[in-house]
Amino acid sequence: MVKDWEEKKLGDIAEIRMCKRIFASQTSTSGDIPFFKIGTFGKEPDAYISCSLYDEYRSKYSFPNKGDILLSAAGTLGRTVVYDGKPAYFQDSNIVWLEIDDREICNEYLNHCYQVMVWASPEGSTISRLYNGIIRDTDIKLPPLPEQRLIAAALSEMGSLITAMEKLIAKKRAIKQGAMQELLTGKRRLPGFSGKWENKKINELADIVSGGTPKTSISEYWNGSIIWVAPTDITGQRQKYLSTSERRITELGLSQSAAVLLPAGTILLCSRATIGELAIAVQPTATNQGFKNLVCFSETDNEFLYYAIQPLKVKMIEKASGSTFLEISKTTLGEIEVFTPPTKAEQTAIASVLSDMDMEIDVLTAKLNKLKYIKQGMMSELLTGRIRLVQPEPVIVSVQPKAKIVEFKPKELKKQTVANGHNQAIEDAVILAVVTDLYATPQFPLAPFYAQKFPYLLHRHIEGIAKGYHKLAAGPYNSELEYRTALPIALRNKYVVSRKVTYKGNTFNAILVGGKIEQAKSYFLQWHGDEPLKWLEQFKHIDTRNRRNELELLTTVDMAMVELRYNNALVTISAVKEIIEKSPEWKAKLKREIFSDANIARAINWSNNLFGDKNNAKN
Repeated sequence: MVKDWEEKKLGDIAEIRMCKRIFASQTSTSGDIPFFKIGTFGKEPDAYISCSLYDEYRSKYSFPNKGDILLSAAGTLGRTVVYDGKPAYFQDSNIVWLEIDDREICNEYLNHCYQVMVWASPEGSTISRLYNGIIRDTDIKLPPLPEQRLIAAALSEMGSLITAMEKLIAKKRAIKQGAMQELLTGKRRLPGFSGKWENKKINELADIVSGGTPKTSISEYWNGSIIWVAPTDITGQRQKYLSTSERRITELGLSQSAAVLLPAGTILLCSRATIGELAIAVQPTATNQGFKNLVCFSETDNEFLYYAIQPLKVKMIEKASGSTFLEISKTTLGEIEVFTPPTKAEQTAIASVLSDMDMEIDVLTAKLNKLKYIKQGMMSELLTGRIRLVQPEPVIVSVQPKAKIVEFKPKELKKQTVANGHNQAIEDAVILAVVTDLYATPQFPLAPFYAQKFPYLLHRHIEGIAKGYHKLAAGPYNSELEYRTALPIALRNKYVVSRKVTYKGNTFNAILVGGKIEQAKSYFLQWHGDEPLKWLEQFKHIDTRNRRNELELLTTVDMAMVELRYNNALVTISAVKEIIEKSPEWKAKLKREIFSDANIARAINWSNNLFGDKNNAKN
């Protein structure tokens, strides 16, 4: 168990409560007070009770307070809704809440714990309902109340980012739907195009090709190199392009089926079950018999046809037939008409506009998935205590020209002497030397950027603090390293040598190892051992094309986090952004993609993983 944390049963810290039972005869389909049943929990109500019954039951029996976490005990178990205090009533034992002991737990923390709760149950049993005994016997990890609130605030902020991203994606999809309605009907023409649109049958625009399946019992037909697509590979995926599938067949399997190898660019169209679902094949592909695939003629733009037939899904279903399952035939599909521009060039232009919209939605969706992944990781770390969010005592903050600096003055250290007795300037010179030895090569000497960032990270790892750094455009910067003491000492002692380098039109002094590098390394090993250098090697695994941006992100966000914590402030994305915004040297960073909210959240988690409680080093 994590220090200062306790593990208790829910029944030890809370009482289970539920509303008084409401009978069907007491409800109506319209009325004053919404009555939520398990089927409408968290959705729109379909039943109501009278104000008089609501007032009576609310005053006489158990009723949730604003902020209580309502929990589904039936149906989809463990779904939660935070009660907002508005008039509403809830279905007795199907929807319950915990009346908590607020000296032990806060509702905000409990709500996040519910998302990862492992409910108590007899060994190997499947829970079909959250009975009161199961809820009471379930374990929960309890940090001190202040830490609970910090954890809840951090996770809630990430949840807000996810919700905002979901709303933005929904808005972009609605905009795209409006654009399709205008562009695919000819109501709005793109600049440079004219002429009359006409209806064309699908079989005038593309060759319709059915699929087939080889015998599943013959192993030689399967696990080959040919993509073999079933409707489940595209149904509900919302992906325009399909490049892989769950199963593959061999050339022999293809030859022993009714399927053919379809060229890249073919529109794969489901013709049974999920009729009208479609995707574009990225590479040569075969499908099973659940498809009527469209191989476009030369005068047809396949991406235009992909968009143009999407609104025709309902018509396809209406024209489908069959007793066992519905299916649209090749002949019937071919007779369906598509409203088409007079030239392929206009088709391509329309498809390009809609493709750009799809690409934007795909990028946002990828960001959403990343946010969800980050939040999942945060929950795994924060709700188990592997990462702690505890507030240290405040320290003195001084302001120097152009920079707000957190002054680190550990009581056990004198002004210019580190813990093992040698001068701070010598320490910095040796660190600069071992960093150069680790990362510089004759082909790629150590640039000034890395000569600042790697020592910063090494100091944070060794001491928990990085003294003397202030805010410059590229992140934390220590002038002692480059100009005053560390570099001159390292050059004078021949730990390193300097070489002029020109890169992208800029000339600067880069650093290579000198003839006495081994002497510097021996000093470092005497003082700190080899563990810090092994730790520093992890940054070699960052793609060199992204390393500069990634290190700037990490060190900037980490320095902001240290400042927040030393001033007894909660570390959140918005708080980190506020520090960056208030710094004249840093504020421009927020306009760059690398300092997006998602990346700042990732860097906060990264810093916590790297330094843990060292973020909380105290004076």
